[in-house]
Amino acid sequence: MSSFLMLLYFTACKKEKLPEAEPPAPNFSVTPSSITLNLNDSYLIPLYVLKDKDTLPATEVVWKSENEEIVGFYSPGVITAKWAGQANVIAQGKDGKELARCAVTVTDSNVYKLRLILKDKGKHTTLSLSNPSGFLSAKALQRRQKQSINVDENDLPIADEYLQEITKIGGTIVAKSKWLKTVSVHVSDPTLLQKYKALPFVADVKVVWAKRSNVYKGPSVGWNFPGSNASAAPNITISTDNNVYGPAYENIRQNKGNALHQLGFKGRNIAIAVIDAGYKDVDKNAMFNNVHLLGAKSFIYEQPNPFFMDEHGVAVLSIIGGAKPTQYVGAAPEASYLLLTSEDNTDEYPIEEDYYVNALEYADSVGVDIVNTSLGYKGYSFPDMTNTFEILNGATAHASRGVSMAFSKGILVVVSAGNDGSFVGSPADSPGALAIGMTDAAGTVTTASSRGMTVDGRIKPDIIAMGAGSYRITSLGTIATGTGTSFAAPAITGMAACLWQAFPNLTNLQIRDIIRQSSDRYANPALPYGYGLPDMQKAYTLAQHLN
Repeated sequence: MSSFLMLLYFTACKKEKLPEAEPPAPNFSVTPSSITLNLNDSYLIPLYVLKDKDTLPATEVVWKSENEEIVGFYSPGVITAKWAGQANVIAQGKDGKELARCAVTVTDSNVYKLRLILKDKGKHTTLSLSNPSGFLSAKALQRRQKQSINVDENDLPIADEYLQEITKIGGTIVAKSKWLKTVSVHVSDPTLLQKYKALPFVADVKVVWAKRSNVYKGPSVGWNFPGSNASAAPNITISTDNNVYGPAYENIRQNKGNALHQLGFKGRNIAIAVIDAGYKDVDKNAMFNNVHLLGAKSFIYEQPNPFFMDEHGVAVLSIIGGAKPTQYVGAAPEASYLLLTSEDNTDEYPIEEDYYVNALEYADSVGVDIVNTSLGYKGYSFPDMTNTFEILNGATAHASRGVSMAFSKGILVVVSAGNDGSFVGSPADSPGALAIGMTDAAGTVTTASSRGMTVDGRIKPDIIAMGAGSYRITSLGTIATGTGTSFAAPAITGMAACLWQAFPNLTNLQIRDIIRQSSDRYANPALPYGYGLPDMQKAYTLAQHLN
């Protein structure tokens, strides 16, 4: 056999070497691969990554949520529900490549109120600053004109187009603020939050209230104004013996409020809005049938009837406006009153500030002169929305910003300082608020009366008045005593109304400053007094010189 044939033979017989097979790619999975969580159940769910059938060490896995607002991590690999909706949780390797994912569904049986913060108020097709009567009452315009205050963009309401777009998504609008550019909605479907955020004119959404779905809602009963109450302000004759006041004389004695009454100034033609928690049975209480009520309105979604519950507003109204000679006469018995409710005493949530600002704007639009606020906001059921000392700078908290705006519109806003002995809450921290601390019958400031310098260096309270052992009318028509800065504020509100009646050409700023200047510590303000006890006789003299 030739050498060529031998070579061909051996070549043909040699086996071809096959390539080595690559090992199969590992199969990664997350266990569980899908899960449904209920937001109301307080548990944490650990996730694991399997490589084939073996658990991958936690150090080899990087976890990521596709939507941190729906599902987050308590610790690496341990998920926690944050909001209703659906989102994937992704397991990645150290190189950033996706290994596997888990589909997470979060359910929620709560109902919520959400505060939508708008970028702007939209464009109006029918309303304009050149015709302010389209959105402000004649009295509101008169107040501005008298104090040389221009109507501006803040006075324009939120455009209907925006409100309609919000309504289309779902939920019920329960409050809105043209001053602060916010709309608050009540929703039973929490997934709507993401849809509100997607609206092009919405800057942010905050949760301001949350409850289980079986929310109580009180009866909605209308009230025919002025109902059983006086159709005009009463005429109260006050002599020098002070017997006409009954026990209520103690409420104004330290501040010499009777000096203004004896000069004939009892609040006539001054419109006062009381914003409070409720006025139980005031419309049926014979002790109030002499009070001139302009109207009443509730801004609380769950409680539309201002006369259905709560005693607090009853007491506050009596201290300002009681008008029963020899039985009980308040600090401004001839003033006119608008009763508004914003305080939901069944719990403590930030939505109350939304209700409050809504009530403030309503009071402004109908033309009141003074607002009494015996309310305060610090701690909430949502710790991350608590009004801390740093927040209470007069320009951050929702209610405080509302009071500052109301003051800029010519309204005198009197606010209780608070009853926890520490720094004042909102809206007492507002520069526009005349914050009132409380004394006892001897003129001593109580330890409970809130006090302190604000974070930006202003002294609060501004002034003090009788509040410990104040005489008040109850919802049953009896007279009792009560304690709190809530009862000191209305005494000052009433006396301020009488002073303003005497000098109607003064501005709200001038009235506030005169009251401060009449106080016994005005030259050397100090805690816990602020500027001290006002003297209304001295305030009258100061106003005469200024006028």
